[in-house]
Amino acid sequence: TLETQTLVKVYKEVCLSLLQHGFKKIVIMNGHGGNTNWIGQAISELYHETGNRVYSLMIFNSEKGFGADALDIIEQEGGGHACEMETSFSVSLGQRVDEKAITDWSPPRNWTEFTKKYMRKVSTARMFDETTEIGNLGDPSKYSVEKGEKMVKAVVKDIAAFIEDLKKLDLTEDNAYFKKGE
Repeated sequence: TLETQTLVKVYKEVCLSLLQHGFKKIVIMNGHGGNTNWIGQAISELYHETGNRVYSLMIFNSEKGFGADALDIIEQEGGGHACEMETSFSVSLGQRVDEKAITDWSPPRNWTEFTKKYMRKVSTARMFDETTEIGNLGDPSKYSVEKGEKMVKAVVKDIAAFIEDLKKLDLTEDNAYFKKGE
């Protein structure tokens, strides 16, 4: 486990090294939601310090992200850490599963009415062990290798399309967000 600022520094130093060696387009492929904010901090600092954009993407399927068209096979509502989706995805890539953990899982604690009302509007610190005793945020028992293979295929297809579009991007003309002079 790294302290958060150490993790930010690692991301920055790896990207700085790549930039110094001539790489112009860097993509961080994130497989852990807990790192999203720290990657965001690192790429923001890199842009501020160097003027170079570094891109970050989440490798897991999501409705607004990559591989959305494969989510129709997921049975559970909601989910998250160690849920049906993550377990299927991971197992299809060869990750081993502790079957006892699959059958003995317990649902995460329920949100309070206060939290439900404001959770998408207000942020606060919360510890993972406040939510779940064993680390899951969904039902892993519905996982299957077949579901995972379909999800991985959809994510890879979408990420590959993004990479191809990024390769075509002329950084001297466009910066991927705004056209120069407009």
